[in-house]
Amino acid sequence: MSKVITLIWVNMTFLSNLAVILKGKLTMFVRCVIGGSRKPKLTDIAILYKSDNFVVVNKAFDVLINSDDAQVSVTVANQLRQLYPHLVDPQVAFYFRFVHRLDYSTSGALCIALNKKSAASATRSFVGHRTRKFYLALVHGYIEKDLIRIEKEVGSLPTDGSLYKMCTVENPACEKPRHALTHMAVLGRGVYNAQPASKVLLKLCTGIQSHIHANMR
Repeated sequence: MSKVITLIWVNMTFLSNLAVILKGKLTMFVRCVIGGSRKPKLTDIAILYKSDNFVVVNKAFDVLINSDDAQVSVTVANQLRQLYPHLVDPQVAFYFRFVHRLDYSTSGALCIALNKKSAASATRSFVGHRTRKFYLALVHGYIEKDLIRIEKEVGSLPTDGSLYKMCTVENPACEKPRHALTHMAVLGRGVYNAQPASKVLLKLCTGIQSHIHANMR
């Protein structure tokens, strides 16, 4: 269909400990630098909410959540480690309990549990599909329909091992396809870098890794 230019998570998550804060609110986190070349820094993180049980951060684009590569210094884990050294748990891999993930190129709200009980509660919410995720994206081209239901199986695409890619089942090389459902609403049509572009709101109904990118191609 269309290639994603930029992807930003619009948070509407309903965790038991955050319901009072987030219920009924649609919070948009707009990327300040689109397509910029500035490298992310350890200070490129904003705290959206913090309690004794959770901290919610606005993850910057082009930042990994964590990494085993010693050469990669800027990750969300390292940003939090610098910001809250007293909250580091040495018994947990990468210091913190991330209850869900966001792709490297995606910016938006990311929830971290600060203890085992909260992590278990949040995990049950995600596994039990009691959370709702919305993404705001810019895509190349004009999308004609205002409302679209995208229901395609998504699987992995074999690579040389250096990349992990997803594709829809139409690709003959697609491996282990799984059901993926996304609802899309077109919010506007305009121009980006002198080319036609559409701004869309995407609601994920399934949790397949990177399936938005695969569906929007």
